[in-house]
Amino acid sequence: MFITNAGKPPTMGLESRASSLQSAVHFAKRWSLSGIVFASETLISCPRLIKYVKQAGLICASYGLQNNAPENAQVSTYRATK
Repeated sequence: MFITNAGKPPTMGLESRASSLQSAVHFAKRWSLSGIVFASETLISCPRLIKYVKQAGLICASYGLQNNAPENAQVSTYRATK
């Protein structure tokens, strides 16, 4: 799994694979990683990213405090299947 900061405020000197969804997907596929891990805020604000990652053949996971709210998990799961 590749952990990315895509969707979070930019950090100076951050590599593109950690700040760009497209770069993260390319990197994960290139190195045969199983998926990408996002900050939960990113997926809650833009759930369609889940589908983008899954369509690339990768697992999509998240970390962060928003994972503790059941309604957020339901939104992410619902949007990923649409």
